[in-house]
Amino acid sequence: MGAETPKQFLELDGAPILVHSLRKIASCELITDIIVATRAEEVARLAERLRAEKFRQTLRVVKGGDTRQESVAAALKHVAEGTEIVLVP
Repeated sequence: MGAETPKQFLELDGAPILVHSLRKIASCELITDIIVATRAEEVARLAERLRAEKFRQTLRVVKGGDTRQESVAAALKHVAEGTEIVLVP
């Protein structure tokens, strides 16, 4: 998107694009847990920002990898045993 800031953290109507996406995901009654993988240096800041949203689901922010594939793999390690469906947006 031509910005120094990663696109998921760019603000739209006062909230990062990521937050808008998570609000939509969290609005689904079938979603029970949310796991977000991000850069190591962003974990604490993002976790604090997302706590302010007060999602009804359990939400975890975890350290991702250098690539999307590595980040998805890192997040999948935190999926509860017995989970039947995983959404990777």
